[in-house]
Amino acid sequence: MLPDSFVRLMESDDLNTRLRHNTMGLTLPDDLVSVSSHPDHKLLMYASEVSYGYWYLLLSPDGGHVVVFSEKTFGIAGAYPDGHQPVVTASLLYKCARHFSAWLVAFFEQCVKEDEKYEELLKTYPPK
Repeated sequence: MLPDSFVRLMESDDLNTRLRHNTMGLTLPDDLVSVSSHPDHKLLMYASEVSYGYWYLLLSPDGGHVVVFSEKTFGIAGAYPDGHQPVVTASLLYKCARHFSAWLVAFFEQCVKEDEKYEELLKTYPPK
């Protein structure tokens, strides 16, 4: 079962304006990926950042999903040549939030701070 906050965001009419900020965009996978050390846990990619990495929900059967980040992509068909796909257990997964809603709040806080920087630059260097 997916977190309610995740489902509400995915169903939102203005998803792109909510999630797409700077170099991040919605990226849903072709497949869920099992975590070999815990086969009942699955990785669900939901966003990618250009030249930076990928955001996943680590789905747990008990509903205790966490948000993780990796520099590797999992679950996207054709992302790597055959035989060169990264192995989840050999890749670093960084735990970023205990709940999707906590990640979402932190993400938007960061977006507001970045927007404030742009606004200051526009005051200093107004468009001609």
